[in-house]
This record gives sequence, C-alpha cells and structure tokens, in this order.
Amino acid sequence: MPALRTPTLTLAGVPVRLHASLLLVVGLVAVTVVDRFALRFAAAMAAGLSVLVGVLLVSSVLVHELAHALEARHRGGTIGGIRLFALGGVTELGDHGRTPRSELAVAAVGPWASLVVASACGLGAATAEQWLGGDVGAAVGLVLGLTGWLNLGLVAFNLLPAAPLDGGRILHAVLWRASGDPGFASRSTGRLGQALAAVLVVLGVASAVVRPASGLAAVWSAVLGVVLWRAAAAEARRT
Repeated sequence: MPALRTPTLTLAGVPVRLHASLLLVVGLVAVTVVDRFALRFAAAMAAGLSVLVGVLLVSSVLVHELAHALEARHRGGTIGGIRLFALGGVTELGDHGRTPRSELAVAAVGPWASLVVASACGLGAATAEQWLGGDVGAAVGLVLGLTGWLNLGLVAFNLLPAAPLDGGRILHAVLWRASGDPGFASRSTGRLGQALAAVLVVLGVASAVVRPASGLAAVWSAVLGVVLWRAAAAEARRT
C-alpha cells in the first residue's frame, strides 16, 4: 500500500484518509435498514435515520482501525496512517518489533474495540426509550441497536481465520509461535484467505444470478473477494 501523504484528518496523532467510495457503504447500509425505520417513522425521517446508521458504521470501522494503530504505536511502531474505503479499512503499520506476541496483540485489539462499540450501542439501545421516551427514544434506540448488531457482524467477519483479516493475523501469530516458522504461518493463513475470497466471489455471482435485485450487495461481495484474494496471495508468498 502507498504511504498516506494528504490525510483528510488526524486523530490521536494518526493521519486518516476517507475515500469517496465510503458513500457507497453508507448508501448500501441505508437501503438495507430503511424498512426497519419505515415501520414507525415518516419516509423522510426513516431515510435520514438509515443514513445515520451508515455513517455510524463507517465511524465504527474507524474506531477499529484506530485501535490497531494505537496499539502498534504503543509497542514502538511507526504508523503510516489509516485509509478507509468501500471495502473496509487499512492501517499502514511500520515495524513494531514484530514477534508472535506483538502481532497477536495488534491484531486482536481491533475486534476487541468493535466489541466494545457493539456493547455500548446495545446498552444505549436498551435504555434510550426509557430515558428519552417517545419517538426520540425509539429513534435513538433503533439507530444504536442496528449499529450494535452491525458491529457484531464486523467482529464475526474479522475474526474469520484467514489472511488478511484480523482472525488470520491472530492465527498467523499462533502458528508462528507454535512452529517457529513465520513462512509456514503466512502460507497457511494466505491459503485460507484465498479460500474465503473464492467463497465471497461465488456468493456474489450466485446472488446476482438468483436475485438480480441484490445488485450492489452482490457486486460488493464479488469485488471484496477479488481484493481479499490478492491480499491473501501476497500473504502466502511472505517468508
């Protein structure tokens, strides 16, 4: 990945670049959840709240990536920056005294941060209507509840044991520690990543054929699979 040279903003000393393709994520999330709001709110309000859920999801991914960056910096590493785009987030890390233990810590802190966000959203969703009441409480509760569930989905996906996902990094650290061979760990997690990528591509194509209305979601799945394949293949070649 190229170094970040013109960050959009800086958080905790970490440069962050937001790609315009994030608007696709916000739109896809909004289309997916708008029916939940339409059951109680007028069309304009439902649309606005569904867009807010999309924005909060992007913000949650930023929290996830920032946790990786801060943990790596805590361990003496250099941070190139964070890049968020339609297919997820990338934290550009320099050398942080790479060992199985440090790799495990840096990889695991991202899902942990997402789990904290999901828990906070769940707590807020459970108490919003009680504290705020009426439509305001219902709107806040539903927004937070959906954001919490989406974060749990992020945790589940990221913990799949396949490179370049966090679960793949965690497995890489475990295999490296057990075998003493980082190359073996890289090849193993890289091949698992390629298998996952192939599944995503097949699911995307099949979804587009069986349910043409799935449209953007099907394309997103297929493109994500292709991107993951390339990253996993690069991981498999590491020594």
